[in-house]
Amino acid sequence: MPKDAGEGPSTSADGTTDASAGAVADAAVAGDSTEAAPLSMPVDATFEAAEDAPPSSPADAPSAEAGDVVRSGCDPNAPFGPPVLLAGMDLNTANEEGGPHLTPDELTLFLSGRGRRDGTSVSDLFVAHRPAVTSPFEVPVALPSLDSTGNEFDPSTSADALVVFFTSDRPSALGGADIWTATRANVAADFGAPIDMAAPFNSAGNDAQPFESADGTTLWFSSDRAGGAGGYDIYEAPLAGGPATRVAELASADDDFCPTPSADGLLIFFSSSRPDGAALGGRDIWSASRASVSDPFSNVHDESELNSAADDFPGWLSADGCRLYMSSTRPGVGSEDIYVATRTR
Repeated sequence: MPKDAGEGPSTSADGTTDASAGAVADAAVAGDSTEAAPLSMPVDATFEAAEDAPPSSPADAPSAEAGDVVRSGCDPNAPFGPPVLLAGMDLNTANEEGGPHLTPDELTLFLSGRGRRDGTSVSDLFVAHRPAVTSPFEVPVALPSLDSTGNEFDPSTSADALVVFFTSDRPSALGGADIWTATRANVAADFGAPIDMAAPFNSAGNDAQPFESADGTTLWFSSDRAGGAGGYDIYEAPLAGGPATRVAELASADDDFCPTPSADGLLIFFSSSRPDGAALGGRDIWSASRASVSDPFSNVHDESELNSAADDFPGWLSADGCRLYMSSTRPGVGSEDIYVATRTR
């Protein structure tokens, strides 16, 4: 998502700003997070740092065969195995793909892709399907009803996939990158016109990487708004109304973004640029846990088996906690690719 959560989005040759997770992250590294264009770090954790990394050979990265992702039980306390490229037709390309978010059955994948639709540096939203969890995804299809002349990234949907949330740097009333939402009548229909979510989800700063809780009551997101602990911090706000609350126990003086909670809300993964003895790259995947949803998170630690010397961003955790879909700028097919990591049994 953010190459440098504290940095601001970069500007492409066509004059658009890059609010992707990678772009946001880069902004944080570059300087004052308050200057970050669309979301100096959480716009699209899945393809935040991809922009500056040269494409590498597919042979450099392990890939998942159809049978590598199976709906089988696992030890929820076991470590994850090495992340492998998510199998799919034209899923990971020489461009940037990130921000993976799946439906509960793991058969539909929403993602961000830069340069896929028209060959420009603009980021758009796509959806891909597969007939079974053991099958590769079909070719991603664009979601034009959600497009603008700016960047769209970090898609997240409700459990029934009838509501979508995403980040965009299109013009808005509050400024910076904002969180937008759109609805549809059924999964075969197009989404309607996007609506800016306004406060408390959006602010005068950059707000990004929305993630709706499995029960549909809460929206998690990252923001560099005033009053935070560092560049970007993680917040949660009730969808039915109420203030946004900074999750203080996950905050650091650096950038913390891409909140990815488990279905039961007791575990959360996120990306952070904080320094740590076990940290491997600029932005690593971290996790924290709690005994109940009314308790604060604790045991905040670096998930070393998921990280690389590049930038790594969590995207979505399967309901059984066995598979983490993520993106990374490590050597793969393009400058940022989508991966899946599976817990050992």
